[in-house]
Amino acid sequence: MNRDFFEHSRKRIYSTIKYCLENVAYYWNLWQFELPDYEDFTYDFFVENIPVLTKDDIYKNNNDLIADGYDIKDLLKEGTSGTSGTPISCYKSPVDRFHLSSILWRERSKATKGLNVKDKFAHFYAFKYVDGELTSGRVIEEDNILHLPLINLNEEQLIKNWEAMEQFQPRWIQGGSTALFYMAEVKKKYGIRAVESLELVELNGEYTSDETLDFIKEQFECAVTNHYGCRELWAMAFSCPNGHMHIVDRAVYMEFIFNEETGLNELVVTGLVNKAWPLVRYKVGDSVEIEKVTCDSAFGSGYAVKLGSGRVSSYFTVKGNKRLNAIMFAVILKKIPNRENPGMPSIRQYQAVKMSDTSLVVKLKVDDSIKDKQYIVDKAEYELRKIVDADIEIKYEFVDMFSIDKTGKHREFVDLSK
Repeated sequence: MNRDFFEHSRKRIYSTIKYCLENVAYYWNLWQFELPDYEDFTYDFFVENIPVLTKDDIYKNNNDLIADGYDIKDLLKEGTSGTSGTPISCYKSPVDRFHLSSILWRERSKATKGLNVKDKFAHFYAFKYVDGELTSGRVIEEDNILHLPLINLNEEQLIKNWEAMEQFQPRWIQGGSTALFYMAEVKKKYGIRAVESLELVELNGEYTSDETLDFIKEQFECAVTNHYGCRELWAMAFSCPNGHMHIVDRAVYMEFIFNEETGLNELVVTGLVNKAWPLVRYKVGDSVEIEKVTCDSAFGSGYAVKLGSGRVSSYFTVKGNKRLNAIMFAVILKKIPNRENPGMPSIRQYQAVKMSDTSLVVKLKVDDSIKDKQYIVDKAEYELRKIVDADIEIKYEFVDMFSIDKTGKHREFVDLSK
């Protein structure tokens, strides 16, 4: 299926490779080939001459991935959470963002006809500045957006979320499946009425099983689409009512490579839109299959991706029935500045280990430039105490590396209390 999809996307892929050879230092230094004419540009040539790009490659060579003609200071910057490894700075120009956003909204409107940026919607946030204060644990209403707290997913707050939605009347809601699953559980448990204005639930940011999707759909009583994407590439696929995860082929070319160690097909993606920071054969790493489907939904027939596994947002509960999640830890720890090397994050990876309801161990892999580790501990303690109560013990350990699970992923939350 890799070859079939390549032929379908060959023109866009060829244009991207030609652009990278002419404009991106990282690629013209790495790729040792002369680009053939379009007629001779085959899938075999593509995979034999262009190596897979890893997260570590990006981390080490990010400046060289910025195309000629762009000043990094003028680019829009986003950061990955780093929950499955090293956090990455992602770049795009305002024009790239406009094109990617246009594609994204075109796909959303297939999930719910007429959906647009002016519609009221709700989503989950980790941290937000309000009147100069960093806020994390309450509902915030802002223009056409209802911000729901990701930090606090306790029952009391989840009920408040439903009450705020009932008052706000959003047309759609967006969030990770874990947070929305908890919302659905509370609705069912307390017999909360569905929000009449709600037409769509958009799941994103983590792997969603069929059972979880069905339960969310049943409780929210509206259409549900699973938006598969990442910060590096934005929208990559959307699910339809027939259960197909339709690849956004205007934005990405997907292929898979077999990992002999895990026995899984791992996703590799080439971005077809971002000119400022193009990623070619980028290893996302999720376990996938690619198929061609016939579909009568608004998404139509074409190529689809089947997810075998993916990023799951990790949670565990501590004393007081308070839920802590991996994204929350990642955002907090990523904020700690690197005084020795300001261009790099101070913490490369972390792992939070629950020993009991009142005891956590936070393991940190810091950048090689870090000499003052006590500074890191002090800053981590200060930041984490904003969300972890004082009667819960936190110990800190520094490690050189973490073990990975059978899918090749680093586990950011480990529960040893069971």
